[in-house]
Amino acid sequence: MEIKGTALVSTLHFLNEKFPDKYDEWLQSLPEGTKKFFDDGIMAGTWYPIVEAYIVPTEIIGKICFDGDVEKAAYELGKYSGLDALKGIYKIFVKIASMAFVLKRLKSIFATYYSNGTVETIDKGNVKYFKVIGFQKGHEIIITRIAGWAEALFTVIAKKPTSITHVVKEIEEDFIEGHVEVKWDNL
Repeated sequence: MEIKGTALVSTLHFLNEKFPDKYDEWLQSLPEGTKKFFDDGIMAGTWYPIVEAYIVPTEIIGKICFDGDVEKAAYELGKYSGLDALKGIYKIFVKIASMAFVLKRLKSIFATYYSNGTVETIDKGNVKYFKVIGFQKGHEIIITRIAGWAEALFTVIAKKPTSITHVVKEIEEDFIEGHVEVKWDNL
């Protein structure tokens, strides 16, 4: 499975903005293969291996910047990534999008970041669920990043705080499924 360089660029922006004093320590803590991606310069349109380029850097950010709390690091990285995208390629969403508009396009948005997997949306009034399908065990941290991303995206689109909860379920011997609930009032 691969991830688009756009997500990795967002990781660099996060570190440089939120933890500039930890950047060098983080970079030196990366395994040599992972460090090479960042040393060579991340290309936003290039696909990278998800474990080496996305999961491992997130785990190390958790250890260095969040006192070992990898879940918090992943969620905060996801939120930052969502806001970062809204300043860039998805800036138009802020002006024209509604929650329904974004939910209808969630599958295509997801495909711009991840080479495998997909999302399914389930509508229950002011509670929307989306299931993230197609990740292997060991990729659970991605669901947490996606939940953080969803909080940022939907809070900006709704123009008010949005409640996000997420769980990871094992669906087969080697695969997981993430359930992310997006909840808001009176939209």
